Amino acid sequence: MAPSKTVYVGIDLLPARAHAKGPAREVPQRQKFSLGENQDTLLAASENHPALRPSLVKGTEAATYTALDSDLHLQVIGAGSLADVLAYIGGQAGAFVAINAPRRPSMGLMRQDTVRQSLEPPPRNGSWLKYRVAEYQLQLPILPTPDDVAACPEWMRRGFELYDRLGDLGYNAYPAESEAARVTLETNAYASFYRILGHAPLPASTLEGRLQRQLILHEMGVRVADPMDFFEDVTTNRLLHGSLPLRNIHTPNELDALVAAVIAWLADKRSGQVNLLGAPEEGQIVVPHAGLLNEQAANRGAKGT
Repeated sequence: MAPSKTVYVGIDLLPARAHAKGPAREVPQRQKFSLGENQDTLLAASENHPALRPSLVKGTEAATYTALDSDLHLQVIGAGSLADVLAYIGGQAGAFVAINAPRRPSMGLMRQDTVRQSLEPPPRNGSWLKYRVAEYQLQLPILPTPDDVAACPEWMRRGFELYDRLGDLGYNAYPAESEAARVTLETNAYASFYRILGHAPLPASTLEGRLQRQLILHEMGVRVADPMDFFEDVTTNRLLHGSLPLRNIHTPNELDALVAAVIAWLADKRSGQVNLLGAPEEGQIVVPHAGLLNEQAANRGAKGT
């Protein structure tokens, strides 16, 4: 287990989506980001927009990052370039850093018969060929990681750069040695919310999807505002004028960065509640147990009897 002063950092690299569903919503004193959790839409978008050359640390609005302490209090929430992220993380004596982006491109392992037959259940013939092993094991319609760096979306390539830069700063890939103070791990925010909840969450581009995700985090013990307070602050006048009390409701990118930070915390503090998927040489994904909220509720009930 890492030292007590370790911070648990979550990073989301997905860019804002100009075609976010629904009317524009004002989020005071925050840069506007929209993750658009609908994975089918994300897959379709990847087919229609060729990857751009990566801006790497010189890019703007490249990342949303959050940090939690060992008691899940929010320490930092921000957005900026990878240089901003690296400046914050580089100054930490100890940190578990979970990134919502692939660690490296696919190695094409899913095209090897021996690999495919070793999986449970084995994939159908001709299916999942473009995915990494970890992405297949998630069994969710997520965006696959190409095996050609040039074919990867810009945000993925920024992720590759970020992992490399953190390696230069002395960060080790999870699972690292037990005494390692600086650790990086790959996670998937959509899969994490899905597994914690036990079923597909509502689309993150909608207000109800944001409220649901914040409630999941609140139920997990993260010290964020209780989203149920939102409903107490909705008045007839506010609803008629479209002036909803969103000040304490986090944006989709912030929510994804927050759940990534929770996965980093779980990986260190409660490693028995996470699963490590995939092949190490291709990049492994850390995700929580399926139905973790129900699992925690059952444990609390057992202790109360």
